[in-house]
Amino acid sequence: MRKHFQITLLLVLVAFCAKAQTYSSANYASVGDTVYLTKAQTSLLDFEPGGSGQTWDYSMLSGQSQERLVFRNPNQTGFSALQWPYIFNSNNTNLSSTTGQSRTVSALGITLSNPNDYFKKTSAELKQVASSYQLSYNGLSLSVRNQFSSSDIVYKFPIAFGNSDSSTSDYTTNIPGTYYETQIQKRKNEVDGSGSVTTPFGTFPNSVRLISTIQLYDSIVVVGTSLPVIRRTYRELKWLDASQKYPVLIVIQNKVENAWVTSSVEYLDAEHFYPVTALFAYTPLSPVEGDTVAFQNLSSNASQYHWDFGDPSSGSENQSSVSNPGHIYSAPGTFSVQLIASNEQFRDTVHLPIVVYSDVIPTAAFSYSAAASDSCSKVLFANTSANALSYLWNFGDELSLVNSSVASNPSHRFSGMGTFQVQLIASNGSLKDTLVMSVEVQGTLIPTLTITTPASTILEGTSATFSTLVGNGGDAPAFQWKKNSLDVGSDMNEYTDAGLQNGDVISCLLTSNATCLSTSLATSNSLTMTVNPNLPTSLAKPVISPSTGTYSDPMLVNITCSTPGVSIYYTTSGNLPVVGTVFTKLYSAPFSQISSGTIRATAVLSGVPNSEVAVSYITITNPGIVADPIITPPTGTYSGQQMVTISSSTTGAIIYYTTNGNSPNVTTTNSYTKVYSGPFSLNASATIKAIGVKAGLENSKVSVQNLTITDPTPTVATPVISPGTGTFSGSQSVSISCATAGATIYFTTTGNIPVVGTSYTRVYSGSFTLSATTTIRAMATLNGSINSLVAVSYQTKAPGRLAVDQSVGNAESPTESLNPIVYPNPSHGVFSLSLSNLDDAEFTVTDIQGRKLDVSVFTRRDSKAMEIDLSSRLAGFYFLQIHRNGETKTLKLIRE
Repeated sequence: MRKHFQITLLLVLVAFCAKAQTYSSANYASVGDTVYLTKAQTSLLDFEPGGSGQTWDYSMLSGQSQERLVFRNPNQTGFSALQWPYIFNSNNTNLSSTTGQSRTVSALGITLSNPNDYFKKTSAELKQVASSYQLSYNGLSLSVRNQFSSSDIVYKFPIAFGNSDSSTSDYTTNIPGTYYETQIQKRKNEVDGSGSVTTPFGTFPNSVRLISTIQLYDSIVVVGTSLPVIRRTYRELKWLDASQKYPVLIVIQNKVENAWVTSSVEYLDAEHFYPVTALFAYTPLSPVEGDTVAFQNLSSNASQYHWDFGDPSSGSENQSSVSNPGHIYSAPGTFSVQLIASNEQFRDTVHLPIVVYSDVIPTAAFSYSAAASDSCSKVLFANTSANALSYLWNFGDELSLVNSSVASNPSHRFSGMGTFQVQLIASNGSLKDTLVMSVEVQGTLIPTLTITTPASTILEGTSATFSTLVGNGGDAPAFQWKKNSLDVGSDMNEYTDAGLQNGDVISCLLTSNATCLSTSLATSNSLTMTVNPNLPTSLAKPVISPSTGTYSDPMLVNITCSTPGVSIYYTTSGNLPVVGTVFTKLYSAPFSQISSGTIRATAVLSGVPNSEVAVSYITITNPGIVADPIITPPTGTYSGQQMVTISSSTTGAIIYYTTNGNSPNVTTTNSYTKVYSGPFSLNASATIKAIGVKAGLENSKVSVQNLTITDPTPTVATPVISPGTGTFSGSQSVSISCATAGATIYFTTTGNIPVVGTSYTRVYSGSFTLSATTTIRAMATLNGSINSLVAVSYQTKAPGRLAVDQSVGNAESPTESLNPIVYPNPSHGVFSLSLSNLDDAEFTVTDIQGRKLDVSVFTRRDSKAMEIDLSSRLAGFYFLQIHRNGETKTLKLIRE
């Protein structure tokens, strides 16, 4: 009997231990962990059963998409200790997570990217203490940091059947005038089940189920636009198993009346289900009939390929399923090549036209004639070339804004008279012929006439002589003098009048006989004479109209004086008029007063004391000038990198600024004037100048702030990739180093710029081996320092040499043809350009309306590589033109 009792007790203990399923802090993810979550198709599965000893079978779930969740140190999220010291305090945070996924709130027109959640993890609990993301709105970019005043307790450890707790969290984030958010969240946690759960990823026999019921209040306002206040009750069902570092199944349910309706299902999974991107390139870029065109497959996340070369005449050879096929085109023409890339879940299709040229050598020839309506400047060109498919003209007119054309029969308005060497390159694929011809251009002339007199003020009874200054008058110009609009003399280049009265107006007309004139008639300026009978003993005080007062809009100011023959001098700065100073002007006609100011005026006549000063205080409530920009921080001395903001109180004003001490030039494209789009960093002493511009208003004054940086934030040294750009055969070992001690190196082998936390960016831990053509980029980071520049190395597996076109140039020094490679294309913003030599080439990018983009879109990496950044531009088509040694190549860029 005693022995039987012992056996029974042992069985009870075993059964009890089997049910004691728990999940502790040690089981949950730590820094450096990465998990993959597959989003399943929402189904009508029953997620309700609770209690102990459950068997949950959800193996029938069907995955649709996947995201990656990365856990890392909070100081790896892109903030410096100066920007957000909170997350660098180990008492506050020791773990962060990110999916790297962007989302758009269409109701506000905002995009939220680079999301990060910050946690404090201890053996007793896991609580969220902060979050951050990058907000983009109408060209405005903000770094939003939400710091919880009371934490959201996500888990209390150990998690075991029957446990329960509750918490309330809240935060308020306020960026004055730009962004405001407040959130309050009440959470109740209850562990209501334990047992075995099965998902498409596997079976987890030691699981507990945690139900979190959440009441959410959230309010967001962005630049005066707000979302409706969110008041929501929902719950999270999470199955946790001690064998995994993250919940193996997560179900989100919304409260609809008295029922819980499932809105999303995610389960822990292996890495797969990534969408496919189909992409390819080919060489040679200008194939000739009979050439073998080699296709380079640039697709991503694909395991199967189907090619259609668009060449039905080749029969079964028109299709292929290999990764990098070749195809021979036996006849010239344009062929639409299709690539379908797929994996077991996704597929993507891309079409690309290929032009195959004939092997007939073209002959360049043309004639020209003057345009009938513009015979002195505009020339029409007639193309008589043979066996050519494309043309490139260079008009030899360096002063013209447009000096080239790809039209068959172009016209060109030359910038002036002279002899111009016009060049035509006729092309048939890689076969070319060049013709240079001298073109005589006379130009268009404008006749001009100016009249002068030694003095515009004379005494009564004296005479005045008027002289002419003629431009483009020809050999026999004709003059017609006028006095108060009446004819008084002709055919003379001078006119003398002894009977002038005060206020008489003298002018002249010129009839020119010169050739190539825009018009044969020119009108001179008008001279108004002042005739004084006798000098007065004193001068009348001027009258300013409008007088002192408040006005809604800009005013036209008129100043008069009852004393004849006087000159009126005035100021708008509030200073007393002093003849000869920069702030004192001679009144000649009514002028606009576009903003509030003080106008003072005095009358002046030689030999008589100046008049009393008149004054008018004018207040304008709706000025016609843009408010001066405000630059923050102000002039001063600062330690370390500074964030600079610029604003103007004029709604809708565009702010242009410079950081090199030059005044912003808003009329001529230049390399130093930038459009302000958001705060920018400054890590060296600089003079910042800014001006506000708005259509219909006068530009603001230039605001200036002088910032002195005494202790710049150090910048991490640029990594060194070894070997550098080059060609290899077999396999290639690559190593990366950085001269900055303690720096962490991140790198990609996909051609992307390294972005910490993305799927394509890795931490460098040692040399690695390449076996295919690859673009490597590397960036180094260090806490408290500015990230390094991005290093790049283009590794090409032999044979990798592009075909070289040497048909342009002379026999002694052939010129290499343009064979650029742009990838990826389409792109979400950043394109990589590879060219054999960038030093002697010129580059321009225009949008679909032909407007040239600023040169700031180009970033040169070395003599063979350049990046084109269109990430701040709208999605659509753009055109890259490359000019070198008289040859031009145009490529279409697709910004997704």
